[in-house]
Amino acid sequence: MKTNGSNANTLRSDNRALLLNRIRRQPVSRAQLAKETGMSKAAVTMITNDLIAQGQLREIGTADSEKGRRPILLDIVADYRYAVGVSLHRKRLQVLVTDLKGTLVRCTQERTGRFSTADEAVGWACRTIREELAQLQIPFSRVAGIGISSPGPLDYREGVILTPPNLPLFHHLPIVSRFRREFSLPVFLENNAVLFAMTEYLSGGLHAYRNVLFVIMSHGIGSCLIREGRVFRGCGGFAGEIGHISVNPDGPPCACGNHGCLEQYATMDALKRRFGFDRYSSVVDAAYRGDSASREVLEYEARYLAAGLVTAVNLFDPDAIVLYGEFRYRPELLLSMLSEQISRQSLITRVHPVAVLPSQLGPEAEAVSSTAVVLSRHFDQRLCGGAPAAARPVSR
Repeated sequence: MKTNGSNANTLRSDNRALLLNRIRRQPVSRAQLAKETGMSKAAVTMITNDLIAQGQLREIGTADSEKGRRPILLDIVADYRYAVGVSLHRKRLQVLVTDLKGTLVRCTQERTGRFSTADEAVGWACRTIREELAQLQIPFSRVAGIGISSPGPLDYREGVILTPPNLPLFHHLPIVSRFRREFSLPVFLENNAVLFAMTEYLSGGLHAYRNVLFVIMSHGIGSCLIREGRVFRGCGGFAGEIGHISVNPDGPPCACGNHGCLEQYATMDALKRRFGFDRYSSVVDAAYRGDSASREVLEYEARYLAAGLVTAVNLFDPDAIVLYGEFRYRPELLLSMLSEQISRQSLITRVHPVAVLPSQLGPEAEAVSSTAVVLSRHFDQRLCGGAPAAARPVSR
């Protein structure tokens, strides 16, 4: 990730992006911006004053100072622009609006099973976008773009959903072109695990780690690896299908074409089918009280999930794993079991530790993260043309 700015006029856009991304993270003074970026104080003042005049930044007060004048803090104007998100899920479709700080403003959802064709689902989403913006009195001129979140595999460059397992409604759908025909706005398609990883990484709670494997568990298991601030995509952009690592080659066939995939053993649905419980929270509470049958459920989950994670750790050598989704209720016991198994089974942990951490994001994060690609491009000053958002480092 670029950390030093230039005062050359030809790099003015890059310098604006550098400053916006730093202010996005936390309110900061002009003097501190100059210190952190290496730009001159005059250049910082010129650019930030221009952004204030445009309405993108505002002065919010002063910071403490041991001597001299107290520095004035700058912050993002959250309602300068808005982002629209469309979250495609195996059980629900969501249309939402966030401000530039990623705060949820409005969300509407419908059951995926209600729609018999992709055209019906896309039509509902487009109508809902228009209705939400009209009710919020947000003109399209103040919408930065539309982000579409979907399980993979998908072609994020061409904007085509390919063949995500258990989501046949959208197979081979050129969804970005459909939305671009409806709206004169930038539209981006991205894997839901990538978007979630971007959102978590930008939240600022992982500064101690540079190579982080994010695992999202929600009726499927997806993942995204961020290496030195960059999303790792692989040759075709399909890296991260951890849910389709085979943990039992003699296991049942999976919709992906493989046998014994991790998703068939370690999702909540798979766990309920095997053990017959109704509420995971009740199982966890009982396990903490020492109930052996409930502890067996968690040990089973840890054993199979660790089988997939150990493979990923040995391949990608992360320094942390972050888990989000279905197993977030009182996760400490499960995470300790996972950590123990990974430490015992992975050769990487003989060289350095691999932290196993719960996500710090709330339950609405999966949907809200659908706007992350739009926000990233807005703050990178790349909404008009350019490479896909994650081709550059994820700005922190």
